[in-house]
Amino acid sequence: MAERLRPFGTSFHTKESEERQQNLQQQREQQQPQEEQQKLLEQQKQQEQQKQQEQQHDEAKEAALETPFVVIAGLKVFLGDCENRLVLVKIHEAPAELPDTAVIGRLSHYGRVLSFRRDKIAQHIENGVRTARMALHRTIPANINIAGEPIKIWYPNQPKACRNCGATDHMAKDCSAVRCFNCECPGHRAQECKDSPRCSVCLADNHSMPQCPFLLFSANVDSEPTPPKTEEEKKQERAQRAKEREERQKKLQQQREQQRQQEEQQKLLEKQKQQEQQKQQDQEKQREQQRDEGRRERPRERRDERGRDDREERRDDRRDDRRERDRNDRDYYRGRDDRDRSSRRDYSGSETDDDGWQRAKPRRRQYRY
Repeated sequence: MAERLRPFGTSFHTKESEERQQNLQQQREQQQPQEEQQKLLEQQKQQEQQKQQEQQHDEAKEAALETPFVVIAGLKVFLGDCENRLVLVKIHEAPAELPDTAVIGRLSHYGRVLSFRRDKIAQHIENGVRTARMALHRTIPANINIAGEPIKIWYPNQPKACRNCGATDHMAKDCSAVRCFNCECPGHRAQECKDSPRCSVCLADNHSMPQCPFLLFSANVDSEPTPPKTEEEKKQERAQRAKEREERQKKLQQQREQQRQQEEQQKLLEKQKQQEQQKQQDQEKQREQQRDEGRRERPRERRDERGRDDREERRDDRRDDRRERDRNDRDYYRGRDDRDRSSRRDYSGSETDDDGWQRAKPRRRQYRY
């Protein structure tokens, strides 16, 4: 027991325990960099995998967006990028002479124009409205000027703003600010603008409006000039158009034939229904006629059986009526006699009770037939 006990203040650590602790610390120090390296490697692998997945996702998305639409069960389904803000922008009150490229160039200042078209009522009749499918990066004001022409723009969830300064807390009637028509910034006029003159179509600084590429080139969403087509390409396009026309005509003929067949089937069904209705009506008429004939024949059969004529029947009817009348009168007078028995007393043939009271016998009418 004396060896186990130690005086107060002495340490329990020995040289062997200190050496063990040092060895453990060294091992831990050696293991830490290895663990850190492993973690770094794992993180790098995860990042590489994420990058690969993102690349694959982007490639698949680009490949899908290259096709304008997909046909599913005979219906055209238009594809769009859900991650970006895709909006159908409606352009109103644009002059018909204003080319589409000018509108595309101005809208490209607010986002990426993916497609553009002119709305039509019929095949060759336009209604004056143009539609652009865009990926917006900033809001488009409701009123803009393109080459000096005021144009109205609308799209879903468009914020209401002042057309003078662009603020959302008030409208143009309450606005007292001044706006520059060159840079479209409030606070100064175009005469006082310090920026260089901009193109009134695409708001660019490096060229003027007559040299705007959106006016020089044909209508193209990507704002790039289309190369001239060769004669072979033109011939191929003509052949394709001819094939498309033939296919359209065939489809129209098929649709007309189907409609004609459907109309004939409907007519046949209507005729069958009408015939069935007529048959039912004829059957009902026949039944009614048979009933009427039966009613007429029954009294004749009775007459033949009894051997009576109309005169005898009338006499019997009169007799029956007389009997009913007499019976009713008898019932009436019988009730009256019962009520007024006290006023019609005849004591001649009365009888006396045990108490000495006399009971009268009322007279009654005698009916003879």
